[in-house]
Amino acid sequence: AALQSISTLKPTITAFAPAMIQMLLDHPHATSADFSSLRLVMYAGSPIALGLIKRALQAMPCEFMQFYGATETSGAVTLLRPTEHDLERQDQLKACGRRLPLIALRVVDEAGQDVADGQPGELWVVERWATYYNDDVTRMVRECYAADCQVYPMGLGVIEGHAGLQKAEDAVLAQAPHRRLDIIRTHIVGDTACVEAELRDPDRGAEWSVPLIAVLTIHDGRVTIDRTYADWSRWPGL
Repeated sequence: AALQSISTLKPTITAFAPAMIQMLLDHPHATSADFSSLRLVMYAGSPIALGLIKRALQAMPCEFMQFYGATETSGAVTLLRPTEHDLERQDQLKACGRRLPLIALRVVDEAGQDVADGQPGELWVVERWATYYNDDVTRMVRECYAADCQVYPMGLGVIEGHAGLQKAEDAVLAQAPHRRLDIIRTHIVGDTACVEAELRDPDRGAEWSVPLIAVLTIHDGRVTIDRTYADWSRWPGL
């Protein structure tokens, strides 16, 4: 049914689990199936064997992209992009890609210590922007934002550079030292990340919160432009 749907409906972009790719390629009619409409196949859900992705690259004349993540990480945290699906670089094909913007990855041992490159361990995922905002705002400013960043809180003008952003965050902390940012969803397209989040201040009660949308332009892993939309009249320090 899937092979027939691809041939008749002619999708350009589709997503499969590796097991589905295996079933498609193992089908008796796979060699005569028409995959010509496909431009991109995205795959996720489980590890993919090197032999399987090599078969898929040779049988289906389109680009492939792998994304890796989990429910607990609110979606993808790494991408193996189409340009990285190179039959001449088989070690790369066995990887799960590169981290997405605003994500930090660590591979640690049972004691929580970083392991050496190439050694097995447990993968820790940190959403740097939110984690540093909550735990170390100075580190967020210095490590997540470009030195010449421009921040546009809706209706409050523009905040420029590390010094201006640090001053604004210090003003908020002075009024709400226990404020928290909770990420709801993150959508990333190219160099732009759209973050749905909620600001909370436990000191003001469990029900008090301010929803926000942050549209972040990212270059070389750092935010260059931050346009955040919220009702700042309800937020202390601004």
